[in-house]
Amino acid sequence: MGLDSLCCRRENKKREVGTRSAVPACADCISLAAQLSASSIRLLRSIITESDIDLRQWRGSFTIAESKTGLVTTPKGARMIFNSPERVAALTAAWTGERLEDGRPKVSDDIIERMKLVTNDEAWGILEKAHTNYNFQFEGEWLQTQPDVPLAGRVVTAQFVPQRQDLQDMVQGIGADEGRTGGQNTWIIDQLLPNDVLVVDLFGKIHDGTFIGDNLSTAARRRTGTGMVIHGGIRDYARILELTDFPVYCRGVDPTAIAEVTLVGVNIPIRIGNATAMPGDVVLGTREGITFVPAHLAEEVVLHSEDTRQRDVFGKDTLDKGKYTSGEIDVPVWADHIEADYKAWCAAQGLEYSTKH
Repeated sequence: MGLDSLCCRRENKKREVGTRSAVPACADCISLAAQLSASSIRLLRSIITESDIDLRQWRGSFTIAESKTGLVTTPKGARMIFNSPERVAALTAAWTGERLEDGRPKVSDDIIERMKLVTNDEAWGILEKAHTNYNFQFEGEWLQTQPDVPLAGRVVTAQFVPQRQDLQDMVQGIGADEGRTGGQNTWIIDQLLPNDVLVVDLFGKIHDGTFIGDNLSTAARRRTGTGMVIHGGIRDYARILELTDFPVYCRGVDPTAIAEVTLVGVNIPIRIGNATAMPGDVVLGTREGITFVPAHLAEEVVLHSEDTRQRDVFGKDTLDKGKYTSGEIDVPVWADHIEADYKAWCAAQGLEYSTKH
C-alpha cells in the first residue's frame, strides 16, 4: 500500500519508543493510496513527516489531486482560480445592492441598457471630475470588430500570465479536480451569464495569444448577448466580423491558436493597458474606447449622461435661435436665468427636470 500507516503516525511514534510495532493501516490510508501514484505517496509521506500533521485531520480539510509533476492540495471548498463570492463581495464593498451568485454586483439590466447611450466623455465627467481617484478607468486604441455597436455589460475579469510549467500543472490539476474540460479560455466562457462582458488580461500578447476564434465568439455571444474585451489577440477575424451584434475589442489579429499562457485568476482586479477593471464593473465600449465604470457609480453616470443630452437639446435650440450666446451656453454651470428658462422648457416638453449633476 505504501503509506505505512501515516494516518496513525503520532500513535506509531509513541509506540515505537516501547515496542517498535506499528499500528495497521486504516481505511483512510488504503483509500488514499488507491488514488495516488507512488511518487505522490512519497511526496505525501514527506509532507506529513516534516509537518508533523495528522493525516486523518488533514484529509478532512483538503482536496487532493495529482498533476504531471506530483501532488496538488487545496483547501476544500476554496477557489484557487475562480475567485470566491465572499472575496468578490469584499473587493466590491462600495456596492450595497443585489449581487449575483458569484459575488459580483448585480447592476440592473435597465442601467446596462441605458449605459449604451453614454459617451466616454460623459462617463469621465463623473469618474474623474465628480469623484476622487477614478483616474484610470479609460483605455483607447483598440482594434474593434463592430465600432458602431455600443458595448455595455457586467464585467467578468480574467488574467493570464506567460506559462511556466509548475504553475501550469497546478492550474490544470485544479481544473481537473473541478471537472473542467477544454482549454483554460473555455473554462471562463462556460461560466458567463446574460449581460456579462468578459474582460481578459492577456498582457497584450497577439501571436499565440488569440483568446477567441469564431467558435468561442459564437459561444460567448449565445451566453451573454454582449461582446468581449481582450488585451491580447483574436483569430478567425473574418468569421468574427460576421457576428454583427457582438462587438469585440482586441489588440490585434493572428492565425495562431492560444498557447504558452496560464489562467491565474477569474473575477480579480486586473490591469487593461492603463485602466483598472474590477469584477462587476459596468463596461462601456464606444468607437473611442473602453471605460470601466465602478458598479456603485453606474447609475450616477447614466443619470448624468441623460441630463447632459437633454440639456444639449435645449442649449443647441437656444443657440440656433440666437437667444443665448455660445459663451453663455458652453459653460459648466448656467446662469440662474438660463437655468430657470431650461426648467420651464422641461415642463413645456413634459420632461423631467433635475439640477446640474
